[in-house]
Amino acid sequence: MLIEHAEAPPENDTVTRRHVDNLVEMESNFHATQTLSARPEQPLRLMHRVKANKGLKLDAAGNVHAPSMKQAFKFLTVHRKTFFCHYLGFSFYAMTLFCMLSWTPAFYMRKFGLAPSDTGYMLGIVVLLANTSGVFCGGWLIDWLAKKGYSDAPIRAGVIGAIGMAVPAIAFTKVSELWMSVALLAPAMFFASFPMPASTAAMQILPPNQMRAQISALFLLISNLIGLGLGTTLVALLTDRLFKNPAMVGSSISLLNAFAVALTLLLLIKGCRHFRESLKHEGLA
Repeated sequence: MLIEHAEAPPENDTVTRRHVDNLVEMESNFHATQTLSARPEQPLRLMHRVKANKGLKLDAAGNVHAPSMKQAFKFLTVHRKTFFCHYLGFSFYAMTLFCMLSWTPAFYMRKFGLAPSDTGYMLGIVVLLANTSGVFCGGWLIDWLAKKGYSDAPIRAGVIGAIGMAVPAIAFTKVSELWMSVALLAPAMFFASFPMPASTAAMQILPPNQMRAQISALFLLISNLIGLGLGTTLVALLTDRLFKNPAMVGSSISLLNAFAVALTLLLLIKGCRHFRESLKHEGLA
């Protein structure tokens, strides 16, 4: 891009020249080159060259290729085993998180007689500390595994998180003391947040650059339908239809979490192998 001014700033206009110099030294995705003539009557030219985007597939004319949804589904079909394990594995992982976020307040109010305000304050602190740190630690674990040479680092981090979540997510509704329940809920929430960075990282590594948004959108659709839709609804159905007692909501939470964790581990453990094979197929290993 070429920017021309009719006249260059006068020699004694130090403020204008300093402003021009600052523009030239921009540290974004541009390189700026300034050519300033010794004769003030000649124009000042600023040339900005945009850095080439890396990892973009180009067509024969050199333009960025925008794949259709049909091509995205074709890519998913080629790696169907990988994405089947990824989509469903992390969706059942999310089911545990949404189940606890949605029904833990009702559990504490029904079993321990807490007021809604007390439950809100207590769970707010747990979510603020445990879930937030879980997201950061999940991302750190992915980086650490990648540095150790694990090409399946995002999926492997999900497996580790699911293992850490299994016992506390099932047991926090089975203890008789409130403090013990909260002490178990905190690590359950911590490890339940691991799929946020893990699932996202996996989708940014394998698909081509231009397909990542489409593939991510499909994952979010499936994850919300299974995790948020079923994760909240099934607890109510189990409580009303199976146990037929509102006070048994804790048992419904534990039963659903046990089911979801088992499926998560089964799918993600298998997904590690399929993810490595897909990376080799795409020449990314």
